[in-house]
Amino acid sequence: MAGARGALIALEGVDRAGKSTQGRRLVEALRAGGHRADLLRFPGRRGWGSGCVGGWG
Repeated sequence: MAGARGALIALEGVDRAGKSTQGRRLVEALRAGGHRADLLRFPGRRGWGSGCVGGWG
């Protein structure tokens, strides 16, 4: 598939809303359908981006 583009799907919501659970389920469903899928979590509470959200929660 020369020139095929991927997709970025973002799940947003408040803490403990189930974003991680839904993300895992989505990745499992995509992979089961033969698609390549990865789950990324950003910025999170650790690492270089943690200063952006650390004070909010």
